[in-house]
Amino acid sequence: MGLFRRKLALVTSLLFFCLLHVAFCEFGFCSDLILDPGHSPGKPGATSCSGLPEYQFNDQLVSTIERFLAERGLACDVTRRGREELSLKERGAKARGHKLFLSVHHDSVQPVYLERMHGQLCSRKAHGYSLFVSQKNAFFETSLLYARVLGELLVAMGFQPSTHHGEAIKGENRPLLDPRLGIYQFDDLVVLKTSEAPAILLEAAVIVHPDDERLAQHPAFQRAIAEAVVQTLRFVQNTSP
Repeated sequence: MGLFRRKLALVTSLLFFCLLHVAFCEFGFCSDLILDPGHSPGKPGATSCSGLPEYQFNDQLVSTIERFLAERGLACDVTRRGREELSLKERGAKARGHKLFLSVHHDSVQPVYLERMHGQLCSRKAHGYSLFVSQKNAFFETSLLYARVLGELLVAMGFQPSTHHGEAIKGENRPLLDPRLGIYQFDDLVVLKTSEAPAILLEAAVIVHPDDERLAQHPAFQRAIAEAVVQTLRFVQNTSP
């Protein structure tokens, strides 16, 4: 009975803090940034050239960004942690009360470009980062502005955008709004169009490319992206109401 009571008390406490956080967001006390680590153990996303699931890359990069922010006295919220499963609409709904929703992903290519390398499906078709915004998001113009800021910072740090999502083939053919900064329009990305805040989806690297996968796993690469996110957040804080 004692163990049951302790477990009940723990569950009650967790529920209280979750409800308290929702209430704070309703009254405008959320942090300005919410990070969304794409996919999950149940829906792992792309598979890297070495056979690793995408969600592990996403979780690691979000963890690095969150830690990097904290070291600079900046806070953020995170949509999903650990083995938690969320629908895309649930992720977008968590953006309420924030000034920027950033969904963090790692990229692949269309199946026609995949080939066997060391027993895994890989490709050298594309490498680099991509940024996506949705015109169906209620804050499209602001989303695009923030994507341009993030893109400028990434390019200034030496990151190279990928243009492969603009190729006129099935599964791609996305409008490339800014080739220099790698910004695409993808109106029906659910997590973007349903987000209740300005929203960007970042594909940090093409993990089916063996070189990009190694790069994505390097701490210096992750810290550089984190620095770009920090500077983007400072811009958001200095320019939004």
